[in-house]
Amino acid sequence: MQPWVQCLGTQLLPVALLLSPLFPAPHGSQLQVTTAPSSTARVGLGTLLQCQFDVGEPVALDSLQVTWYFLGRMVAWYNRSRGQDQPRASLPLEKELESGNASLSLAMVTVPDGGLYRCVVGYRAQHHEGNTTLHLLADPKISIPKESAIAHVETSLLCHVGGFFPKHVDVAWLRDGQVLKGSTRSSPQRNPDGTFNLTLTYTFTPTRSDAGSNFSCRVHHAALGHPLQKDISLHILGAPTISIQKQAAVANAEMSLLCHVGGFLPKDMDVAWLRDGQVLKGSTRSSPQRNQDETFNLTLTYTFSPAHSDTSSVFSCRIHHVALGQTLQEEDVLLIILEEYRMCITVGAALGVLGILIGVAVALGIYCCRNRKKGWVVSYNVSKVEGPEQCLLGQEVTLRCSMEGTFPKDVDVTWERIHSKDRTVPESAGDQESPKHQPLFPALPPGWRVTEERAGTRLTSSLTFTPTLQDDGVQIRCIFLHKAKRIREERVSPEIQVWARPQVSEIQVLPEWDPHDKVPFAVQLHNFYPMEVPPIQWGWDGAGSWREDPAQIDKNADGTFTATSVWRVPSRSLTQPELRVRVCVQHGPGEPASERELSLRAAGLLRPPDVSEISQPESMPTGKGVTLSCRIAGHFPGELSVTWLRRGKGEATAVILRDSAECRVEPGTAVLARDGKSFQQETRLTRWTSQDKGAEYICRVGHLTLETPIERSSGHTVTTKASKS
Repeated sequence: MQPWVQCLGTQLLPVALLLSPLFPAPHGSQLQVTTAPSSTARVGLGTLLQCQFDVGEPVALDSLQVTWYFLGRMVAWYNRSRGQDQPRASLPLEKELESGNASLSLAMVTVPDGGLYRCVVGYRAQHHEGNTTLHLLADPKISIPKESAIAHVETSLLCHVGGFFPKHVDVAWLRDGQVLKGSTRSSPQRNPDGTFNLTLTYTFTPTRSDAGSNFSCRVHHAALGHPLQKDISLHILGAPTISIQKQAAVANAEMSLLCHVGGFLPKDMDVAWLRDGQVLKGSTRSSPQRNQDETFNLTLTYTFSPAHSDTSSVFSCRIHHVALGQTLQEEDVLLIILEEYRMCITVGAALGVLGILIGVAVALGIYCCRNRKKGWVVSYNVSKVEGPEQCLLGQEVTLRCSMEGTFPKDVDVTWERIHSKDRTVPESAGDQESPKHQPLFPALPPGWRVTEERAGTRLTSSLTFTPTLQDDGVQIRCIFLHKAKRIREERVSPEIQVWARPQVSEIQVLPEWDPHDKVPFAVQLHNFYPMEVPPIQWGWDGAGSWREDPAQIDKNADGTFTATSVWRVPSRSLTQPELRVRVCVQHGPGEPASERELSLRAAGLLRPPDVSEISQPESMPTGKGVTLSCRIAGHFPGELSVTWLRRGKGEATAVILRDSAECRVEPGTAVLARDGKSFQQETRLTRWTSQDKGAEYICRVGHLTLETPIERSSGHTVTTKASKS
């Protein structure tokens, strides 16, 4: 029986009952018990399990016994004018009992409360029972976290369906009322309360024509009278693009840098010109102009007169827009202004022979060629070092850096592996002589390879390597170098974050139980990196989480780590053999979680009871009671069913004994053994009458590990011995 959950109130659901006698009374008997074959209730509400009985006469409460069982455990009982209820389970008042109503009222039912219930009614010497099955329903709930998408960018619509029971559910994505094909559905995951969750994902690439379309998530489930549906109107955003017009730059001559931003929606946009990372004031921004597809364009202009000091300055156009999330997009323009050269040649105006005239013409041509003003810009962009934010240990990764625009074809590209303390830019070879045989840049580690690809005006250099733990925290520098043109451009990557996915073991039960009244379930995470333990969530069927011990972390010889997570569950809470303990280990962003589960049966925790022979005195004094006892030990879990029976001399059938004026039955209480791995208890039967010659007494013990109960017999009754006066 699962732990009952406290509730704020009780609401009973009407139960449609088809009452029929499940156990008709034998000939001559007046007691009849009728129950419904099954009933249905909703999780979180109350319900009534119907049980009616008829004794053929007015009910005498001092002769009435009513007991309700669930999974072999008593949940409520009434015994000869004395009643006993469990939390959330109660029997009717005595007035109702007198009218033959022995129904069981359950408040705030949970998923673990579903199953087979047994109503046992005893009246005088007769006992009959009826069974009823409680089926539970929990309504699903829909959650859609995303209601916007970016045009021409693949997106996923997620429909989270949660809190439903039973497990079977039909979920579909629809667009304008038509079912969409190609959705992917996750496996239902069980929650701690026993209900289920799943997610249905529809992935597509939206266009502007999808704006205003009605997308719906529809759910069919047994708990619903009608399909449940949630609708969203998809908002299509336009991601902005940047275009920078390349212009010639002449020293001390006014020029304008133009940044065209297009294709964005909604209209709000932040855009700015920067110089070497600092925002430039005085830019002028045009009003956003609407395009035919409802997106917008604008231009940001920065006008200035470049000086020689502006050579190699990096101008950036940076934008911020909702379609880009929290990221900033920029394009860099490197401004290079060359010196002005002016050379004048004076040629004597001597006219003579034809040879002299030809010489003058040649000299004049040279004069005209060299006497013009020469001022121009070599303009190009160098991208950032692009690559993954995190690098999986042992898995090959590639970093890329590109130069695009006008630049010499024979530019060299070099990659460096550096630490933060090594980030000082080395002086160029033209500024100082390098020692003999010393390379300009440090060599890359073995196995690292560089490739180049040229396409039009773009040169892309790629660095491919397999990261190790020694690469964690290092940075990679890419350098574009041309000595003759005095070009040196470098870009440095963010620090490389190396991580290793933990290898999750199966769940095990630790051999040492401390404290002894709790079962320690453990899981190990092997070879993960960095040292931070991934999120670990423990749970089990229909129950909340008990305390989880802090994970113990050990460092391995190769620099990775191993952690052990222990979850301790009270022994008395483990009552069902198929109950499953579950653990979920989260990994990195976008990585699927690792899940493990273990049933009590597979864990080897279940142990059958060892039942001793009945201990009894050889005789009992006249007028005094005698006690028979039976010891039960070594079983797990601790729940037992104990029944005492009496078979009279010459009788074929044994009769169940209950508390009465003639005897007292003490089933006993399960006590945890010293090692915590089993239970033990002692049951007693005390008889007050001596008119029992030749009777046999039987102790019957039932346990979930047993197919049939274990019985121990006294073999014969004790004899009566007259007491001394």
